[in-house]
Amino acid sequence: MLLAPGILLKTSSGKLRRSDCRERYRRGDYRIRAPWWQLTRLLLKTTVPLLRRFRRTAGNHLFAGYALATGLVLAALAFASILLLPGLERRWHALHRLTRLWAWLTRTPLRVTGLEQLPATGPCVLVANHASYLDAFVMLATLRQPISFVAKEELRDNLLLRTLLERLAVQYVNRQDPEQSLTDARSTLLRVQQGGRLLFFPEGTLQDSPGLMPFKMGAFACAAETGAPLIPVAIQGTRSILRGQRWYGYRGEIGLVIGAPVPVPSENLDSSDAWSRALALRKAARTHILEHCREPDLAR
Repeated sequence: MLLAPGILLKTSSGKLRRSDCRERYRRGDYRIRAPWWQLTRLLLKTTVPLLRRFRRTAGNHLFAGYALATGLVLAALAFASILLLPGLERRWHALHRLTRLWAWLTRTPLRVTGLEQLPATGPCVLVANHASYLDAFVMLATLRQPISFVAKEELRDNLLLRTLLERLAVQYVNRQDPEQSLTDARSTLLRVQQGGRLLFFPEGTLQDSPGLMPFKMGAFACAAETGAPLIPVAIQGTRSILRGQRWYGYRGEIGLVIGAPVPVPSENLDSSDAWSRALALRKAARTHILEHCREPDLAR
């Protein structure tokens, strides 16, 4: 039989005053409910939190399934657009509209700051942190003008994927073979010199745990050699929505902070030393991304 707290009388040392309690019980001072009622109330108090947790979990599963289903439908439309539409600009415009539609269907806010920092024409090199597969989706949904992604060579192994990426003017980089890597770097330089706009993820890969990993030098060497504007882009929130290489999505919002073109410091810097310029560019770009990506620095 259960009693409410504070009902039983106790001495100053904490012992029960048995005789006083027995006397009050005989007088009917204690209102004791039936055992079945007490048990029912106890079960309700323990069941309600479980039901709330179940509702949250079920809501997460339903959202993940809905986001995946709508994403697959729109992905099929995106594949068809890439294969059938003539011209890179038309393909990019179709992908831009489809990714914006997916954000609207999943009620995912996309907040962009600094879009005016991107040059309207001419070559440029963009560098962004890489936290999730959604990062490419964010760039497609944000940028109206075509830009070439720089991707790892391994993606060429899949015939369908290779066909799609090549029709989007993706630039491949081999990170395993030094000779091929040098050839790819020269091709990247030539693309920028011809007026191309490239997007690098200088971390080179992604992981589950939060944090900004060390940057590889390819993007910064390209900007230093060609003199093209280097623009840092900090992506926020994609890791919490779609973590690492998983496909289970959560609700959330995405932010994009585009920085001003990074100037090369002139102090104690030899203008003929492209490597020193590249190091200065990497330091300045990483500072902007680390400040706005809302994740810790793993390079330390």
